[in-house]
Amino acid sequence: MFDDSKLPRRARVKLWLRRAGYASLAALARDMGVHHTYPGKMLVSGKETVTPEWREWLLERGCPEGLL
Repeated sequence: MFDDSKLPRRARVKLWLRRAGYASLAALARDMGVHHTYPGKMLVSGKETVTPEWREWLLERGCPEGLL
C-alpha cells in the first residue's frame, strides 16, 4: 500500500477525497450541506476548527485522523 504520510497536506486531502468518492472539496461540501469553502478551511488550511460533530461525520466516511 502507498504511504502518503510524506505528501503535502493538500495532496493527502485530495487523495482521501478520491478514495472516498468525492471529485472535489466542493463535492464534499455539498454532501455536508455547508458552504463550498468550509471543507478546505477545515481540512487544508486549518483556518476553521473541526467540531466534534464534523470530526465524527468525517471519520465515519474514512477521513484519516491525521487530516483532522
